[in-house]
Amino acid sequence: MNLLTPYLQNPTHPATGSLDWIWLPGWSYQASLFTPIMDALPGQHWAVDYRGEASLHAAASALADRAPRNAIWCGWSLGGALAHLAYAAADGRALITLATGASFLQQAGQSAGMPMDTFRAFATSFSNQPDKTLKRFTALTTQGSQTARALSRHLNGHQCTPDAHLTKTLDWLSYSPLPDINSGQVHHLYSQSDALNPARFANGHISPAGSHAFFLEDAGQKHLLNVLRSVCQNTGATYDRT
Repeated sequence: MNLLTPYLQNPTHPATGSLDWIWLPGWSYQASLFTPIMDALPGQHWAVDYRGEASLHAAASALADRAPRNAIWCGWSLGGALAHLAYAAADGRALITLATGASFLQQAGQSAGMPMDTFRAFATSFSNQPDKTLKRFTALTTQGSQTARALSRHLNGHQCTPDAHLTKTLDWLSYSPLPDINSGQVHHLYSQSDALNPARFANGHISPAGSHAFFLEDAGQKHLLNVLRSVCQNTGATYDRT
């Protein structure tokens, strides 16, 4: 599989100068789920498929080596953790994470994050009943949305086939806590209510939408696009919105 592939070159809103976007999906999903957001933004969009890589850190290193410099990195959940690790080494223009925890698993003394016992039970369930477990995961991902059924249909259309690659990347969710990044254009977005309860970064912002996939809900998508357009302006990129 190709780790980084051109997905969409959007001429609808021409940008002044080159503008590259790198899109990293959450566990078990394909980057094509971001298409409604890509369609609204200028430049070259790159889709990441990290399932064939040996480890989270190996994937981050490979991405940093191959990615265009000065790109805007956008990652959801596990994809956000991967973007966080690759961003600085890749000399990125900006980093936006969506529902990404500083850690996915609950750390000692914290209430946020998935408890280890719950995670182990989920991994066992995925090993024994992968299709059923993915449906359960989508239900958790859309919990809190006012349009959960429609959101589930959208996500189901971009879900990966259960295989050994998904089993391997599921283990990546046990990543060590990520440090804060205090320089550059960095934005961490979270929903009002997320069933997966990620441990938030200190400088996180709350979306008006309410699920783990909040950025695909109408209010959450509008809010995210405002953030991304602001990032473009703050980093010197301009484009025609007509």
